[in-house]
Amino acid sequence: MGMRALNIFRRLALVMVVSLTSSAWAQDSQDALASSDLGVIDMRGIIQQSNALATIRAALDEQNRAFQEDVSAEELRLRKAERELNSLKDVLAADEFRKRLDAFEGEVVAIQRSIQSQKNSFDKSIQQAQTQLEQELLKIVSEIAQERQLSMVFQRQNVVIYNNALDITNEALDRLNERTKNITVTRLPDTAQ
Repeated sequence: MGMRALNIFRRLALVMVVSLTSSAWAQDSQDALASSDLGVIDMRGIIQQSNALATIRAALDEQNRAFQEDVSAEELRLRKAERELNSLKDVLAADEFRKRLDAFEGEVVAIQRSIQSQKNSFDKSIQQAQTQLEQELLKIVSEIAQERQLSMVFQRQNVVIYNNALDITNEALDRLNERTKNITVTRLPDTAQ
């Protein structure tokens, strides 16, 4: 056998070994997955993609829009009151003007506090909704883990490489959407003082 034929034979043998090893590894990998007790999930992605969070955000956005309209109307009223007060500056006694100016400034501060309180209420509401969704999602993940006899479920962002067959994200999202399909959002309480 010539040197060239020997090199071709070696390359062919190497390809066959790699091929057989890859096939065996792939089969072992599939067998391992079938008996795997591990799972991978994208919890943050599920919450962000959930129909419930979209419903909650839409309701809060609508309430926020109505609130912004009220704020705009209040700002117009305050500007008008400020103009009226300024027009009385030369007419009123200094003490009386100072008294009215202090009252006006107090009203402005109270309205600013009310606006900030309402903004905090919106933020708190979305955080509470996300927390409740996360708690429900944890129950779902626990159920899936029990059904599949999974010992551990890892957050997807903490795993570098994994086989997609281990991913339970879509199943968990489907279950969360099913359980929260009838979610309703009540109006936030008014926090005006």
